Amino acid sequence: MTRSLFIILALTPFLSRADDESEMMSVMRLNFEACNNEDVDNLMSTCSLDMPRREEFRRDCERLWKEKDIYYSLVSFQVLQINGDSAVVSVVQMTHTLDRTSPSGRDAFIRNGTGLLTEDECVEYKAEMRKDNGKWKCFLVISEPVKWDGNLPPKRQKRMQVP
Repeated sequence: MTRSLFIILALTPFLSRADDESEMMSVMRLNFEACNNEDVDNLMSTCSLDMPRREEFRRDCERLWKEKDIYYSLVSFQVLQINGDSAVVSVVQMTHTLDRTSPSGRDAFIRNGTGLLTEDECVEYKAEMRKDNGKWKCFLVISEPVKWDGNLPPKRQKRMQVP
């Protein structure tokens, strides 16, 4: 009995991390699905209530979706670090659109701050996710999207390929 309890307690952090990674992946998939459906309410439900410039982001999405027909694909997703209620993830994203130009002066912010309309079709960026009321939510893109070279990280790091 004592040995069984020890094994369960020893495995609990690993099971919890797997649950967290699975939940974060689900949230990111819902985020992409909401963008593809141009459903700003569902998109915002995947974002933290404490997300910086939350209402501005909402308006930018609505404006951009009126202006462009954009399709987003989540190519791969990797949890790099979990620290309590905060996590850093790596996202590889394909952004399909016929026209990457925009008359708006907000292009630089949109490209470099949100990943909504990236300069390159396939990019990788890091994002922060946070827990709101015990649920993982998207919080902030923390690195500029860079053109993805198509290489996966070393095998020691687990990256989930998205079907």
